[in-house]
Amino acid sequence: GADPAEVRGILLAAANDLVGDYTREASAKWKEVVQRYLIEDARTEPMVSLVCNDNWMQFTLRFVVDHKRRRGTKSDLFERILSDFARTEGRVKWASATFELVEGSTIRVTGDKG
Repeated sequence: GADPAEVRGILLAAANDLVGDYTREASAKWKEVVQRYLIEDARTEPMVSLVCNDNWMQFTLRFVVDHKRRRGTKSDLFERILSDFARTEGRVKWASATFELVEGSTIRVTGDKG
């Protein structure tokens, strides 16, 4: 499988490059909100979490973005990540679950009428 540190690095680099400026602005504003309303602080910089199962590793990238730019930013991130994965020369690949559905067998049951 892929090196989790390499994947994490690719994802974080893409997020920092594409939303880093907004993240810094959001962080400064968030600190003001936390102080003013005495609410729990939250992480505003991009983060990657990892979950593993018996078939693959699943990475989740979380990032803060202007609500008006959500869809465009997500698309830009995927394009960047696809490009960066392609440059790993096969060390990092996409995985998906594939299921083959086949017709079931016919079962014939006979018995005595007695």
